[in-house]
Amino acid sequence: MRDGDASGRLPDDPTGTPLPQGGSTVERAFVRSDLDGDGRLTRQEAARLPAISTRFDALDADGNGQLDRSEFEAGASTPP
Repeated sequence: MRDGDASGRLPDDPTGTPLPQGGSTVERAFVRSDLDGDGRLTRQEAARLPAISTRFDALDADGNGQLDRSEFEAGASTPP
């Protein structure tokens, strides 16, 4: 994912949600998907990222039904 035209928006984001400034692409994807800002992704929030949502259960290491930042980063750094 990248902001190819420097508009502050990702081309595959149908909502046009502005990208958070700074941080890695993975971090920005997490923050953008964490709609309620609680630092965890629910299955519904993760649905915005198909590569993560298809592996949600496998990435949810503690089985609490949410992905924290470390679980998300682990999933983002491994191929589907």
